[in-house]
Amino acid sequence: MDPTRCWRRPRRSGLACFTSTSRAFPRASSYSAAKAGVIALTRSMAVDYAPAGVTVNAIAPGLILTDMTRERLVTDARRRALMLAATPLGRPGTPEDVAGAAVFLASADADFVTGHVLTGDGGWSIGRVQPSEKG
Repeated sequence: MDPTRCWRRPRRSGLACFTSTSRAFPRASSYSAAKAGVIALTRSMAVDYAPAGVTVNAIAPGLILTDMTRERLVTDARRRALMLAATPLGRPGTPEDVAGAAVFLASADADFVTGHVLTGDGGWSIGRVQPSEKG
């Protein structure tokens, strides 16, 4: 059985794997290893399915405002301030932000993009950013 058969369309097809940030966290080695595994799987699948015209990419969203994160950010002002201070865009992402990345990867605009991890985290993965004196 050919697993790419269901993904094929005339000329091109795409598949997106979802992961979260690839940054390391204290006391979370299994979490970090799992995320790295998704990234490696994305790259391997990109190589495997390229001959069939299938592109495989991953999306690595950062802090996204969902039901799970909303409560934590609303009730914990200290955590919210720390997270937003570490995000150059100064806001959490929305599900629509992630959807936009997925739509791009599934579109003809991404026909030549494969094996890529698209990070959408407002700049959080850049690392520690010195706050601007201008605010």
